Amino acid sequence: MNFNRIHLISLFFIFSLLSFLFINLNYAQFGEVAGQLNFNASIGGSASLPFTLINGGSKPLSFKIILPTLNTIPNSTTPTFSISQMNGTIPSGGQLTLNVTVYMPSNKNKPGMHWSGILQAIELSNNTISGSGAILQQGVAKIVGVTALKPVGLPIIYIVLIILAIIIILGLLYYFIIKKVKKPKFQSKIKQSKRKRTLNSNKKSRSKTK
Repeated sequence: MNFNRIHLISLFFIFSLLSFLFINLNYAQFGEVAGQLNFNASIGGSASLPFTLINGGSKPLSFKIILPTLNTIPNSTTPTFSISQMNGTIPSGGQLTLNVTVYMPSNKNKPGMHWSGILQAIELSNNTISGSGAILQQGVAKIVGVTALKPVGLPIIYIVLIILAIIIILGLLYYFIIKKVKKPKFQSKIKQSKRKRTLNSNKKSRSKTK
């Protein structure tokens, strides 16, 4: 008799556990494309990677993004993140690809430095599992790694354009400076020639009167 009771209790417990797991598996519709987000960003530059969220359920899924908090490195400036869409809705059976960008500050950072954190996407609405009274909030987490690389120099074409711009600016400055310097001298020469002409004309007029 005791054996039958224990057997029934065990069967009931197993059935309850399977039912709970089935409900949770059926509910777990929020997913992501596998793989880590490993950024290699040049110091003073940025790098971007895609982050794809998946809705495997039968209802639209609204979400929000929580940007990663990176580990701190002494005497350095922590990289900063931005994402193309901080919140939104994924249709049922669909997916959404977001663009994640990391900026690597040049202040106190050196090549080889590495930071890590977790990028999270959390469902906005809370759902209650029927019969259990439990409120679950779905979410996914993506491990993020950021490595600092050497600064990238300017392409040759940009260097050439900068040099040409400097030459043009110096040429214009030289032209205007020379023009301002020569202009008064030229005007003084004109005035002197006019004075000579007037003096000569006065002398001629005086000679005629005599």
